Amino acid sequence: MAFRDSTVAQMNSTTALTGTAPTGVASGDRLLAWVVQDNSGHTHTAATGWDATPLVQLTNTGPDAQLATLFEKKNASGSDSYDFTSSNSTRAIVIVSAWSGRDNSAAATVQSTTNNSSNSSPISVALTGVTAATNDDLAYFAQLDQTSASGAWAWSALSGFTEREDSFNNDWISTT
Repeated sequence: MAFRDSTVAQMNSTTALTGTAPTGVASGDRLLAWVVQDNSGHTHTAATGWDATPLVQLTNTGPDAQLATLFEKKNASGSDSYDFTSSNSTRAIVIVSAWSGRDNSAAATVQSTTNNSSNSSPISVALTGVTAATNDDLAYFAQLDQTSASGAWAWSALSGFTEREDSFNNDWISTT
């Protein structure tokens, strides 16, 4: 599997969470969409043609809670929809990444964890026992609920990883 490209879109106070097609998306690519929205207690719905069941859905409970959902589309067509929706109208960030050369018949292996114990920097989260098959890739997505609307928290790439997107919307959300 090879990383092709990724995009980030930010929106305020809307239920229409519209991502952007990564550059060069081709038929057969595997797409991943990381949809993060401020506040919890709502649901995210996949864009048309994407797997309706998320790979991961996490709720961060502090300071004011957030919902983070990872959607997958195994076989891009090249003219795909990136129109995700939410049952609640709040701020959001959508990161879409495209991957080529992936065996799309194979299920994705996903692990997730949350850390709701601290709102001070640095925040640490660990996953253990994560491995990839030969010639495969590991990808990670993360988000945090900032302690103030004017915060601009940043991420440090994990050792051995290349950071592709780092987004904050000056209104409670930072994601990578």
